[in-house]
Amino acid sequence: MEEQITIYEENETVIRKLKHDIRHFNRVLRSYIKEGEINKTLEYLDQIDGKLEDVNNTNYCENKL
Repeated sequence: MEEQITIYEENETVIRKLKHDIRHFNRVLRSYIKEGEINKTLEYLDQIDGKLEDVNNTNYCENKL
């Protein structure tokens, strides 16, 4: 039970960080698009895609519950 609570708390931390990062991501993209900076927009998207490749999904068992 303690291990499950720890995992839950870690997931909550990750979710809060992701929400912050997505908000920042949207602001940067909006700024580039408003300024007509298409090349910067594409470069930024490539950077984000590269970071997403580093994310690992951990499955502890086949039962989702």
